[in-house]
Amino acid sequence: MRRPLVPTSAAANGSHDLVVPRDHPTIQAAVDAAHPGDRISVRLGVYREQVVIGKDVSITGAGDRKTTIRAPRALIPGDGGGTSIVEIHQGASVSLSRLAVSGPGSGRCDNGVLGSGIRVLGVHGSTSATPRSPTSPTPPRRPAPVANPVPIGMALQDGSFTVRNDRIKGGVHGVAVIAASVDTSAVPDGVLITRRSGAPVQTFECCGFTAMATVKP
Repeated sequence: MRRPLVPTSAAANGSHDLVVPRDHPTIQAAVDAAHPGDRISVRLGVYREQVVIGKDVSITGAGDRKTTIRAPRALIPGDGGGTSIVEIHQGASVSLSRLAVSGPGSGRCDNGVLGSGIRVLGVHGSTSATPRSPTSPTPPRRPAPVANPVPIGMALQDGSFTVRNDRIKGGVHGVAVIAASVDTSAVPDGVLITRRSGAPVQTFECCGFTAMATVKP
């Protein structure tokens, strides 16, 4: 009796392992090809690209000093006009671990160039990324609730979030908690924020919604 062949990268629950650059040349290509629940492994190297994630996946690098997502020369605005290197949206639950997110690359930190290293919209979940924000930001300005016109390490907007064991360096604020369309809460847990010119964690509220941050050491 013959049994169907099952790829060795397929898990018992039907999820698959995708490897960058073995299976796909870029992280974005792997995300586009992935199905919800798949795991993406990124080998060591510098990947100069924007990554937009709208599905439940995990992305794991080879180490935060070995795998880096670096801002490309030109950044394309995401949902709501905000610019970021990595954007998570559409309610996706995404795990990022063992990698760094670095910017602004060859550009500047001015309004419209780079708003945040990682931008999360409407996610109820957690991240374990290691974003590295710009180290030479523009003077602090109070950003609008949606667009984030100053460099922020991680922007968490419209939802409930937990961020664990991250290291954020540079920019104006390390973590911004933004309530633009729903009440928003965030728990930075074990997050080390250094070399910022403003408050390490800052809340922004709009239209009667509340933003709350509970910082755990």
